[in-house]
Amino acid sequence: MLSRIGESLYWMTRNLERADGTMRWRGFKDGDLLTVVGQKGSTGDLAPKRLFGGDRVQLVQDIRAGARAAFGIGIGLMICSPFVLVGGILAGLLGRRR
Repeated sequence: MLSRIGESLYWMTRNLERADGTMRWRGFKDGDLLTVVGQKGSTGDLAPKRLFGGDRVQLVQDIRAGARAAFGIGIGLMICSPFVLVGGILAGLLGRRR
């Protein structure tokens, strides 16, 4: 939920109700360093595509870390794919017939 309250920009991810009945809120508050990636509208409003709690350098580092993780997972899946292919072919050829 993104809302404008006065001149402050608040973004609350969601409220969390705990087992003891209390509510916990996660998100940004006044004074937090916030990087907004998006477009500026013709009326001066922001159309954010991404909100990040930190500066631009930290945002770039976070994106690069995610890209490295996705690359490693992709390499792992490419290594495993021939085994899945051979297993599927063998199961199709040698499997039980009804």
